[in-house]
Formats: sequence, C-alpha cells, structure tokens
Amino acid sequence: MREIEVFRAGTSASKGITAADLQKIVGSYNPALRSAPVVKGHPQNDMPAYGIIQSLRQDGNRLFATLGDLAGSILDELRLGRWINRSMAFWAEDHPSNPTPGALYAKHLGFLGAAQPAIPGMDPMTFAAEPVITSAPDNWTARNTEVYSQADRFCEQADALVARGLFRDGGAALDYVLRKAAQAA
Repeated sequence: MREIEVFRAGTSASKGITAADLQKIVGSYNPALRSAPVVKGHPQNDMPAYGIIQSLRQDGNRLFATLGDLAGSILDELRLGRWINRSMAFWAEDHPSNPTPGALYAKHLGFLGAAQPAIPGMDPMTFAAEPVITSAPDNWTARNTEVYSQADRFCEQADALVARGLFRDGGAALDYVLRKAAQAA
C-alpha cells in the first residue's frame, strides 16, 4: 500500500473545493460502498481499473490516498516514470451515481503521463521498488546496513531522474547515478 497526495483544496484550479469539503470527502469515503479505482487518464467509464483507493486522509488543504491492489503493470510503469502526474475526480453532490448524495465523493484517481495536472505543486510520487527483508542473517553488520541504505538512495535518485524526464529507462538512469557516484569516490 502506498500513500500519495492526490488533491489540494483552495487553489484556483480546485473548482471551489475547500478544506471543509475534503473533511466531508474523507469522512464519507467507504470502499465497501463504492471504491474509487486507479485509472490511466480520466476515462468516462472509470475502466480499466489498475488498483483502488483504499482510504483517504486529509492534512489541512491536502488530500492523500492510500492505494491498494495496484496491478504489476501500472507499478512497473510508475517506477519507470511513465506516469508522473495524477488528477483526482469526484462525483458531484447531485450525480445519480454518487453513493453519498449531497456530498462530493471520490470517483477515481487518474494517472497522467506528460499532461500537467490542474493542481500544481503536489508532492512528487515515488514508486521505487520496495525491498523485502523478513529477517537479517546472523552475519549482518552495520556495513551491510550502510551499503543497503546507499543502494536505496541511488535507486531513489535514478527514479527522480526518470520522473523529471531526463531518462526514459530506470536502468539507464541508475547506470548514470552509479557512474557519477564512482567518479565522486
């Protein structure tokens, strides 16, 4: 599960949605009632779904979504930086498909390629591969932890280069970061 910022209230592009509205959206969101899918772009029929919004959280004028059940294909594309922006869609208060009439409701989260989101300045998305360690081996040392942390930083730097459009491929970006680190050493 990953949490990302998906919306900011009170901007010129937020269509009049306020922090108070976000509080209502968070309070009424119930994926058991109607889950909001993760999609590419803003398809009219919200299909195909590449995951779901499991929960929403508000922090002031910012809305965050915890994503779950993300398809491997979309995760790979996110890690490669093919989807660098996102845009949240809401059901209007009076829309017949809105499960909570009278209040806005999360409709879908659309990942955008090079298209700019209507709301600028949101936190960057990071979808670096997460290593899985169930337990450290008996011979694990502080040096192993340091090397592991350094490798993780290199991967994050490579992901950032891809997200900024400087590389199309995560592998090439990582090669570049590693070459630069070797030159600096």
